Amino acid sequence: MNSNYENPAAIALVELMDLSRSNRNIEDAWLYALTWLAACRLTPANNIGGASGINGLLSRETWDRTTYSAIPVEAKNLIWGSKSDSTSESTERTQALSIVTKLIEKTNGQSWDVIDVPWSITGSSRINFLGGLTPELCDLLFTGIDAKTGDKIWIPFDQSGQLVIRAVRKGLKVVADGPGRQSQLHLKLLLAIESADHTNGGSVDFEVGTETNSRELNAEFLIATPPFGMRIQTGAGWHQWEGANLDQIGGDGIYQRHGPFIKVQLDRSDSWAVAAFWPRISRRAVFLVSPNVLFAKGQEQRLRENLLLNEGGLSAVTMLPTRQLSMTSMASVILQLDRNSLERQVRFTDATEMTIESKSTMKFSRILDLPRVVSLMSGKLEDPKTSITTGYEEIAMQDFNLVPTRYLRQSLTGPRRPLGVLVEVIRAPVTSKDPTALTIQEAGFPELDRWRAVSGPFSKTTSINVRKLEESMLREGDILLSIKGTLGKSALIGRVPTVDSSFQHTAMKQYGEPIFTEITLSPVVPSQSCIALRVADPGISPLQLFMYLRSDDFKNQIDSLRVGASVAHVTPRTLMNEIRVPIPEKSELDNYRQKYDELCDLEVSIEIADQRMVEIRNSLCPVHANLGTNQ
Repeated sequence: MNSNYENPAAIALVELMDLSRSNRNIEDAWLYALTWLAACRLTPANNIGGASGINGLLSRETWDRTTYSAIPVEAKNLIWGSKSDSTSESTERTQALSIVTKLIEKTNGQSWDVIDVPWSITGSSRINFLGGLTPELCDLLFTGIDAKTGDKIWIPFDQSGQLVIRAVRKGLKVVADGPGRQSQLHLKLLLAIESADHTNGGSVDFEVGTETNSRELNAEFLIATPPFGMRIQTGAGWHQWEGANLDQIGGDGIYQRHGPFIKVQLDRSDSWAVAAFWPRISRRAVFLVSPNVLFAKGQEQRLRENLLLNEGGLSAVTMLPTRQLSMTSMASVILQLDRNSLERQVRFTDATEMTIESKSTMKFSRILDLPRVVSLMSGKLEDPKTSITTGYEEIAMQDFNLVPTRYLRQSLTGPRRPLGVLVEVIRAPVTSKDPTALTIQEAGFPELDRWRAVSGPFSKTTSINVRKLEESMLREGDILLSIKGTLGKSALIGRVPTVDSSFQHTAMKQYGEPIFTEITLSPVVPSQSCIALRVADPGISPLQLFMYLRSDDFKNQIDSLRVGASVAHVTPRTLMNEIRVPIPEKSELDNYRQKYDELCDLEVSIEIADQRMVEIRNSLCPVHANLGTNQ
């Protein structure tokens, strides 16, 4: 299949959108373009006659014929609105007819594939509202359910139409109704465009009907792509779509009885969708959710426990690369549930780096490596670095955390000890706005990722309660470590100003007077995105620990513990419990010191070389040169 930038029908649709944008909003422009394509596709082939037969579409009466009954009245009104007699709209229709005439001549009876246009033009000024998915992600979702021709599938969320039309092409019986009650006009127009092509007997049910009918809805398969993290409001109509496992009602479970109905006790959209829809599915379902569902506490934790302890249907978790959805650049996750899965184990796949280059005449990008991801998800391909099968019991031991990297940690060799028994954690103090607060130096990201010990002066300051200084003050030999944002960056603290235990009393006596003559003489504390590690075990030196924290071994460990959908982070408690540090022999200390000194010397040499390159570059065009002087 051609990319949308090489697909004549997709190009025509974009041209029609551009034509109508002067008089319509983005969504109506999209529907306007779809309406024209649907009308042309519905025009009988023997009436086209080299495209001249569609000239009748310039007449309002033509659109009222039975031939065009598949086009809803609402869509026809976009073409023939209240100002249809105006010169501008008449000109617009003539130009639109010209666009579709050229399309007919180019395609010569071939199918018109426009379902992935919402993704192709994501990021352009034309459209950004459709909830488009990458074509590869759409195909991956269908791979996860493996439905066959004639099967019934429920697709409750499909703002772009990409999923429903793919299901029809596969010959599936689609239920396209669901929470939110969004307009389905785009789906009806896309189906009208598809009607001229072979659809393998697929069909779409747009309206389940009453609230009672929606509560009784059941299907063999489900593909759900709910909004991420949206709070579900009472009375918004979402609860009428909830199913429930009658064996799990009551207690502290996620299902509770409210009068004659059973309600899901979750109110974030993606977690709610899993709990609400899965009881209605008899075979397989896939859910596209935010990474928060994999690790967050509270209702997400309750959902995970229910899936593993009660439902027992969770069979696969796949973490996807970023930029697979038009509405967000954040990563997303596929949860695969299977009623027939009796093995009580989960196939974890980390596909965050599985992209390949894609080239077309007008676009260059990286796309999901679909064949590789499918092979790893299914277990047909084994790669211990990116995919692993793990039993429910082990997942329960990990506090029901479903982040794939947690289980993909490489085997740790040699004698090791938990980081928590080797160090004391120095946490960042709470910032204070009290008039008596003490202003001191703060060490954070600007000081990280260098080999030489950092001794200041530090570029940032903070104000804290003087009583908190002693417990959060950095000392020589401490190791600064980032635990939020960019994880695992570190720095060795050199000689920095400190105060003794009598300082608090002195500071209180000097209330309102400067404590330090210069800020650079003040003590230093960690920033809010960092902690400090103070070695408390004689079996390892600060230098040896710092060298380990700069190693790939440590990077792999901390990456496996990262959580956070938009801002990566890891808790100090998790670090202390999960990180395993190899303990070197005491005789190796001299070797560590020698390597460390060499790294520091190389760092200095690189800085000198960089500075010299800057000086040479600046000298090539002196700022004082009078280039505008005529000779």
